Amino acid sequence: MGTECIQAQRNRSHILRMLPDDFEVSPCSSNSEKIHKDLSGSTMDNETSIKSLRRRPRENNSQFDNDSEEGDSDCVLFEEVEARWRPEGACRPILDEAPVFYPTEEEFEDPLNYINNIRPRAEPFGICRIVPPPSWKPPCFLKEKKVWQNLKFSTRVQQIDKLQNRETLKGTSRSRSTRRRKRQKVSKFGGNSDDRDDADKFGFETGPDFTPRSFKKYADDFVGRYFRTDQNKSSDLRCREQELSVEQIEGEYWRIVERPTEEIEVLYGADLDTGEFVSGFPKNSSSNELEDRYAKSSWNLNNFPKLPGSILSFEGGDISGVIVPWLYFGMCFSTFCWHVEDHHLYSLNYLHFGAPKMWYGVPGKDALKFEAAMKKHLPHLFEEQPDLLHNLVTQFSPALLKLEGVSAYRCVQQEREFVLTFPRAYHSGLNCGFNCSEAVNGAPVDWLPHGQNAVELYREHARKSTLSHDKLLLGAAMEAVRAQWNILFWSKDTVDNVRWKNVCGPDGTLTIALKERIEMENARRENICYSTQCRKPDAGFDACDRECAICHYDLHLSAVSCSSCSDKFACLIHAEQLCSCAWSTRFFLFRYDVSELNILVDALGGKFSAVYKCGMFYLGLSLSSFPTKERTQELKPDIKSTEEGYMLPLLENSGSSSKLGLVERKKHQEGAVRNCSSNLQNQQSVRYFPQSTPCCGKSPSVNKAVSDFLAVKSDSSTDNISCLQHPEYGEIRREKTEAVSQSDMADRGDSVEVCLSYSQNVPNKCDYLREDPRVAKVVPRIKCNVEPLEYGVVLSGSLWSNTKAIFPKGFRSRVRYLSVLDPKQMGYYISEILDGGRLGPLFMVTVEQCPTEVFIHLSPTKCWNLVRERVNHEIQRRSSGGVTNLPRLHPPGSLNGLQMFGLLSPQIIQAIEALDPNHLCTEYWRCKKREKAALNMHHGSNFVLRGLFKKASTHELHALQSVLRDGVPPDNSRKESIQLLDEEIARRQL
Repeated sequence: MGTECIQAQRNRSHILRMLPDDFEVSPCSSNSEKIHKDLSGSTMDNETSIKSLRRRPRENNSQFDNDSEEGDSDCVLFEEVEARWRPEGACRPILDEAPVFYPTEEEFEDPLNYINNIRPRAEPFGICRIVPPPSWKPPCFLKEKKVWQNLKFSTRVQQIDKLQNRETLKGTSRSRSTRRRKRQKVSKFGGNSDDRDDADKFGFETGPDFTPRSFKKYADDFVGRYFRTDQNKSSDLRCREQELSVEQIEGEYWRIVERPTEEIEVLYGADLDTGEFVSGFPKNSSSNELEDRYAKSSWNLNNFPKLPGSILSFEGGDISGVIVPWLYFGMCFSTFCWHVEDHHLYSLNYLHFGAPKMWYGVPGKDALKFEAAMKKHLPHLFEEQPDLLHNLVTQFSPALLKLEGVSAYRCVQQEREFVLTFPRAYHSGLNCGFNCSEAVNGAPVDWLPHGQNAVELYREHARKSTLSHDKLLLGAAMEAVRAQWNILFWSKDTVDNVRWKNVCGPDGTLTIALKERIEMENARRENICYSTQCRKPDAGFDACDRECAICHYDLHLSAVSCSSCSDKFACLIHAEQLCSCAWSTRFFLFRYDVSELNILVDALGGKFSAVYKCGMFYLGLSLSSFPTKERTQELKPDIKSTEEGYMLPLLENSGSSSKLGLVERKKHQEGAVRNCSSNLQNQQSVRYFPQSTPCCGKSPSVNKAVSDFLAVKSDSSTDNISCLQHPEYGEIRREKTEAVSQSDMADRGDSVEVCLSYSQNVPNKCDYLREDPRVAKVVPRIKCNVEPLEYGVVLSGSLWSNTKAIFPKGFRSRVRYLSVLDPKQMGYYISEILDGGRLGPLFMVTVEQCPTEVFIHLSPTKCWNLVRERVNHEIQRRSSGGVTNLPRLHPPGSLNGLQMFGLLSPQIIQAIEALDPNHLCTEYWRCKKREKAALNMHHGSNFVLRGLFKKASTHELHALQSVLRDGVPPDNSRKESIQLLDEEIARRQL
């Protein structure tokens, strides 16, 4: 601003005044020096006028430093204004108060959870006040001597009378900022922080530098002089601030803004980066217990943006004003004008100490009404600056807003209180005296739809963004998948995991936000006829955050470029406007295929297999083998090669010296058993790896999944874990053990939920579908021919077997079934048993032709039911599309998981039993022993009955026959007795 700004626009006079020694100002220019000489002889009594600072052209700091010892750097040119408090003209708006919340000690522990709880009541106001519990007394480092007396900060000059009745740029020589935007990382979008000028002061001119102590002196002196009632009594200057009420200050403030009679200027130390200055909160842990407590507190604004569950936790950089808090030193009437936060984020403000801060808030639902009212009343400003509201240079009376139907509320913040503003809630305010506050942004998950709306508005107005919304959204989605993985596979129901799970599910906030963004992206991709020149972004593209050259839209998900103009990028909407080159030179960068993004949506929605895919292939997660107490050894048997294949020793009877059989493996055939001899002593497990054929080899992705499988440490303890149902067809639940009968299981089909328990008192540990005769009568079983690929390792432990089968870790088999890709064709499936740690065996089925199609469950039957349901879904989908000659739907119960895995095949059973010569799988062998004893007893009882029948007379036989055929329906043993009796009677009649 030039010297013409000093000339009187009203009747007033000027004097020079020396500031305290710890003020730091720029040296006066030649013009200033001339004015200084002209006015140095003024005899005006400085007690009769109030000072108002005027900025002189600022020179570089080095020059100032060099001149600081000459003495004239301690002076600043003042303009004395004959201004007085006019209480009779007060214009205090009549507004309702914003809500105030008083969290308990327990509620105060988790800020994001507390904000989520109060949001339904507070968001309709756009703003609220949060009063911490009485125990909240964080130390303030700003009052330490080295900061209070020595650390200097810059200020800006605010002309209060011009905040609402401001001239246009054409009518003043002042250089106003044309863009309001938080300062960003130096490298963001290739920008340079050294290029910032006065425009970064949001349209206000630069004032002198102060220390906190000197600024307090200046602010207190202003209040005393402005609000004095008797200008001849200097004692009033020291007590006026204590006598004033916030209502009086507010009334006078709006009188100046709406009906000014003099020019009033104040200073504001605003937007001070705490990374460069200092934060009022402790930052680093120390030996001081009190400081350490508050340094780690979630309400410490240095921690708040990146709390667990916050979307901003996925921002890698320290963005000033968004991630790094800003500090504010205010004085009476210093103003923060109407604005919304960048990207419509939440903001949290804490008043460390000092006079109250007056806030005004407009709820986000009235944002459009607010903007329309401003444009209606200030058309000349908006005509010249369409983005006026981004500049923070315009104030507007809440009373006028109410007349335009805009909801507006008041909030008075006292020291040690928080003020929270909600997404897209316009807010403004003033300080009632010297104070110091600190503010930062926040982004709970419910902010996501607001943030998406913000970037679309930025695109329309070609406004630069501060954050990559897509990067944050995808980061949150991946973290939610990780949380679901931990809950589903490891039962880690931690606070953070549950927090992410609660925003997932088909109707979850995060799921909906991602789904809508993908639909938007898919529509944009379909609307442009792009060629096959699609690529993945390379390291060079990701070296910095890219934005559209036309509208500045973030290009994290997709971009278009030109081979002739490779340094330029555009969003999909502005693909044609990128350059004038031929369309054939364009190429497209897609970070993810839409199909990959849809899998991520399925995972957030709770689809079990999608969680597994995303965890394995996108996040690189795996499950670790839980270290059991039982020692497990792996011994390779003597495998003999033959021309037809190779042979595996198989156990025929137990003992220290065992006679073994030999499995002959042929390509795509069941093995046959031959005899051989070997000695197996003190072996706890035997591992066998048959030769792999090309048709059964794993794809690289599955190879990686298997090789890295099981790497997460399991430290959770659960007594009972229910088998997990496929979320696409049934809800995943964890409940306590309940007895489920065989008939119930058959009747309920896929909805049956049986508990997997670690209790030694439960005979069956997994919910394997049992052979129910009623099911066999009505549901035909699918016959299968299973080819063993790998027999794996037998592990001890109650979960690794049941009464019907042993489940070797690493067991793999191959079987044909209707293809999930084309149900009219048969396809091969690879069944595999994996180590799920505490969960025991995990049963996984992959489609050989498409290894990314993965089905996994705790039960072999339910695992194959997932395959069956997927096939049925594909049949129904194709049928609705008009495809004919499709196979029938396979009903529940038509597949036996144990059979499809091959665990009921006699040859495979014999091979697996050979891996457990010491009967580590005690439950399986105990049941087998009982069955053998029952069979022997059965044959023995038949022999005794035949002997008795031979001794009986014919009359006695007929009498016994009538007794056995009468009464209750015969069971199997009675049927056999009747059959033996009939045979004996028939023999005698011959």
